[in-house]
Amino acid sequence: MKQLIRLFYGITLFLSFACDYNPSGSHYEEISPSTEVTAEITLNQYQDTIRVRGNVMLNFQVSLPGRIVHGYQLKFNNTILSQGSAFSGSHFFETKSYRDGFYTMQLSAIGNSGTGSLADKHGAESIEVYRTWVVQVDNTLPQPVNITSIKPENGQLRIEWQKYKGTGFERYLIIRQSGNGFYSEYSGTITDPDKTF
Repeated sequence: MKQLIRLFYGITLFLSFACDYNPSGSHYEEISPSTEVTAEITLNQYQDTIRVRGNVMLNFQVSLPGRIVHGYQLKFNNTILSQGSAFSGSHFFETKSYRDGFYTMQLSAIGNSGTGSLADKHGAESIEVYRTWVVQVDNTLPQPVNITSIKPENGQLRIEWQKYKGTGFERYLIIRQSGNGFYSEYSGTITDPDKTF
């Protein structure tokens, strides 16, 4: 038994001195940490400012060419409205829950980094892209416009008023009312905010 222990000890000692390996050269591949990211994030074709009134359907789309989208988040005033793992989606946004004023909305998406590293290939490395909009919530009822003049013109009555300056203009509705206020009649609709009747 002692001979076996000596033999094992001798072999171990021999192997520890016999294995002398010195690698030469560089065995690392440099990967650029800065990767160009091409992304497109759209929300109802809005530009930088969104004016909303009442209930609005927000349709959004995220495009990360050459990358896999892992998920998205739609935030309003730092509160998550919607999240998921799709490239596109929609959210029914009820603005009456908020006071009139200015807020921010952000749509962000997370995808794989695209660097080609082991971490990227195993889903441990990712990028986040986002876009932010300024949102103006305006649910205040519009004030009636002031009539500036009523005069006959070419056999008809011409009515002029101050133009509506608020947001969310849909139409001017012209209603003729009798002198005693008990009788009213629809006279017309104007959808151009710069025109008068």
